[in-house]
Amino acid sequence: MKTTTICTGSELLKGTTVNTNMATIGVALTELGMPPEQGMVVADDPNLMTEALKKLAPESDLIITSGGLGPTCDDLTRKVVCDFLRMELEENRQLHEELTRRWNIRRPNQTPPPEYYFQSLAPRNAIILNNSVGSAPGMLLESTIDGKQLRIAMLPGPPGELIPMLEDELIPQLRKLSPAIMHTTGFLLAGIPEMEAEKKIQPLLTGTPVELALCASLYGVKVFFSGSDHALVQQKAAEVADKFGSKALEPGSINLIEDISKLLLQRKLTLCTAESCTGGMIATAITDLPGASQLFRGSIIAYHNEVKEQLLGVDKTLLETAGAVSADCVEQMVAGACHRFSATAGIAVSGIAGPTGGTAEKPVGLIYIAAQLNGKRIVKQFNFTGNRQMIRERTVAKALLILREMIIE
Repeated sequence: MKTTTICTGSELLKGTTVNTNMATIGVALTELGMPPEQGMVVADDPNLMTEALKKLAPESDLIITSGGLGPTCDDLTRKVVCDFLRMELEENRQLHEELTRRWNIRRPNQTPPPEYYFQSLAPRNAIILNNSVGSAPGMLLESTIDGKQLRIAMLPGPPGELIPMLEDELIPQLRKLSPAIMHTTGFLLAGIPEMEAEKKIQPLLTGTPVELALCASLYGVKVFFSGSDHALVQQKAAEVADKFGSKALEPGSINLIEDISKLLLQRKLTLCTAESCTGGMIATAITDLPGASQLFRGSIIAYHNEVKEQLLGVDKTLLETAGAVSADCVEQMVAGACHRFSATAGIAVSGIAGPTGGTAEKPVGLIYIAAQLNGKRIVKQFNFTGNRQMIRERTVAKALLILREMIIE
């Protein structure tokens, strides 16, 4: 099934909103074994949206759109898509009742404006995709355009609404439409570059009907195997996992932080962080997971040297000589954090994220990372490139990868 995506929203093109929806949809479809072949972003203009549909329709079996399903004047996707498919919009009684129920819960003493009920309009044969978070429902439509069968799935724009609708409503429908690709498994190869993974995996799949899809990330590469033969898919995935050893997370696991948390809990270890240039990003990544309180003791964001000295016990003379951005400093930071929090594992980072503050001796992107586990410490130096956010994100990823390596040794 050839799949393409269209993300609508003038705000996406102006740069005021980051388009995470295309990545979210891409990952979900890749896990299904049907990664999108094309993607477009168009402004909230009916003519531009129609042109995008005209371009992609001949090359697609399925088009997934995001955005433009709400009640405001720039929510045009529903009408544009239905006009393109030559489908009539009519009021759906169940959607109307659900919209009324939602309105009365939030604004019991107010009458909804007429445009609110634009969201209850749908073609008669539409498969309604329920919105568990917001008011705008999604739809899956099927029609024949120029003798070719085409399906268009419409999802809302806000990620908080799109993600549950994609996972709980659309993906199950797509599995029904494509039984041949229902058997899919995958996992993360921690710290492995995409090209290296592909080079080692492809020979194992040559001559088999198992398809491989790769998604690169800062934490490694996510690998997905799909095919109609469930046993063969599982066999090939197991062979790949065996080839990469401890770098391969367990089947179905593509989240490094979840994997680290599980490893810490299994070994009854506790974790703390001491962060300078990342400003708490590592602690946030860990505590974003439910149940983090079982393993995470705390964090000190030691931006100023006095904080490093007074709260983490970093030697004042060291700070005056080697400086805060040094191997010795992060080693003392992680030791101090583990002592203060009585944690068996710790991470400390210090560096120059930029865009200013660099020197010839210590340029922007210079990062020191220290990890400690049961008293043993590792300190590493890195020279990352990119803007401030990229350097900080790479620091978080590398710090967690270092800790994982220590845990699984």
